[in-house]
Amino acid sequence: MDIIKNAKIYTVSEFSNSIKKIVEENFQYIQIKGEISRPSFPQSGHIYFNLKDQNGYISAIIWKYNSFHSPIKPEEGLEVICSGKITTFSGQSKYQIIVDKIELEGQGALLKLLEERKKKLTSRGFFDEKFKKHIPFLPRNIGVITSPSGAVIEDILYILKERFPINVYIWPVSVQGEYASNEISNAIQGFNSANFKNNYCKPDVIIIARGGGSLEDLWCFNDEKIVISIFESEIPIISAIGHETDTTLTDLVADYRAPTPSAAAEKSVPVFKDLKFKIENLSSRLNYAISNKLNSNNKSLKTFKPLLSHLEQLMVLKSQMLDIITKDFNLNFRDLIYEKNNELNKLLQKIIKPEKQILKVENELKLKSNKLKSLMQFYTKQLSEHLNAKTRLLNANSYEKILERGFTINYDLDNKIITSKRQAKSKEKFKIIFKDGKKFAIFE
Repeated sequence: MDIIKNAKIYTVSEFSNSIKKIVEENFQYIQIKGEISRPSFPQSGHIYFNLKDQNGYISAIIWKYNSFHSPIKPEEGLEVICSGKITTFSGQSKYQIIVDKIELEGQGALLKLLEERKKKLTSRGFFDEKFKKHIPFLPRNIGVITSPSGAVIEDILYILKERFPINVYIWPVSVQGEYASNEISNAIQGFNSANFKNNYCKPDVIIIARGGGSLEDLWCFNDEKIVISIFESEIPIISAIGHETDTTLTDLVADYRAPTPSAAAEKSVPVFKDLKFKIENLSSRLNYAISNKLNSNNKSLKTFKPLLSHLEQLMVLKSQMLDIITKDFNLNFRDLIYEKNNELNKLLQKIIKPEKQILKVENELKLKSNKLKSLMQFYTKQLSEHLNAKTRLLNANSYEKILERGFTINYDLDNKIITSKRQAKSKEKFKIIFKDGKKFAIFE
């Protein structure tokens, strides 16, 4: 009893602050290894998740304003090492780690996650050859999605300029880090949107490019959001991510995979000089054939010169007209090729395969089903917590709890509760209910 009398009395806040001080002073900076569970990305910009092993878990938070930028976005099942400060959260009487750095717990964990995601997307048909679109032979406009600085964009622009000068739209994005996947996905959708078409000439082909790097550096190109955006793009897409030995899910879903950004630029346009040489060669052969035909006809017509005295003048006029037509042919041949090729591509794009429509609807249904499932789990949890709170309140106010505090309940012989002394008749027997049983007594 003396221990109880001498014990200090804390307020809730005082005790919480004391615990917080003890925890933070003894664990100023710590590293914790575990598996990411239940990651959450609310609109506030903060990231919440649990870090668990087979015996327990600890809550983890990454603040929005933190300077931490990890190439790896927290994902369910990913094994990591989190570094940060341990603190307490008095609102829920728990401790948690404020994370400022995440490292993979070995590259094998990331490869395992990549393989599982690849199998899932393969089963849904995202990498099937039958869905891949044709890369146009001679595009009029090219869209490039990459970082605005560095050697990649310079190489692409240089090769396009050398091979075939063409109109290029550059959509600048991050190609590494936590924001990269959203930016790249938005860029693909932006090039395909009606708003872009109204303001500019829509690209005939899109190049997504990035230089080489480690698996972690290229991880954003394995994001499911980018895979879906490429698959749903109406514009053909060339992927040029990393080096030839690097393979990402973006490479697998793209309509054409180039080993390097330079190779992507070469694939997108022909060589202007080669094309001009072919046209000039064909034009020369055509002129030579026509000239031979005319010379042959001239020899046959010499016999009839008296009858055709103006034939030579007629031939000169026709030859002059032929020169004009040939000149116009050389000038318009390129535009004619492009126009017919563009018309063909438009016709091909209008032919939407039923499998692709079914797959798109199926994906939409799966997304809505998952969203509905999450909402049901959320509301079920809320109702369960509300019910538990009401149950605890009901139990706290039950008559059994009141009896445990030393109170009793008195009944007359008709089992009616005696609530007033007016009900107590002298010499009359009554029943007393205690917490551990009952006794009978008589009023005086």
